Amino acid sequence: MRANTEQGLWDPVGLELPKHPAWVGVARLAAAGIAYRAGMAYDAIEDMKIIVAEAVSYCIQHGQPGGRLRISFTADTASLTVEVHDPNFPTITSPPKDREGSTYRTFVDGLFLIRGLADEVEYIAKPSEGLILRIRRGIA
Repeated sequence: MRANTEQGLWDPVGLELPKHPAWVGVARLAAAGIAYRAGMAYDAIEDMKIIVAEAVSYCIQHGQPGGRLRISFTADTASLTVEVHDPNFPTITSPPKDREGSTYRTFVDGLFLIRGLADEVEYIAKPSEGLILRIRRGIA
């Protein structure tokens, strides 16, 4: 599928949702629609749906209860980037570790699955800003 060149397509898109499992499906649906508009193939759209669902679920499972999540999508001719921001995530400055003490590069969790589907994953945690998961996936 060719990347869509329609005017306005490359404008960032944002979504803010309650931090509750009932809203994961809405985040998945938004990801699918945006990926489709960006010109992603069916398999890549399915990957983006999983990526967004896992990122949102990660924030719900490991963050403070309640509050809101901000999700933003930015597309260009080569990739789609999603950022999931939890401003109330616990103040940690490095990715969590698994039972053996390994960081997110090897632990089996939503982030592990995301890393397998995405081209690039950034885990940005700042005490005053919470957590941002920035995930990039190629259009093709």
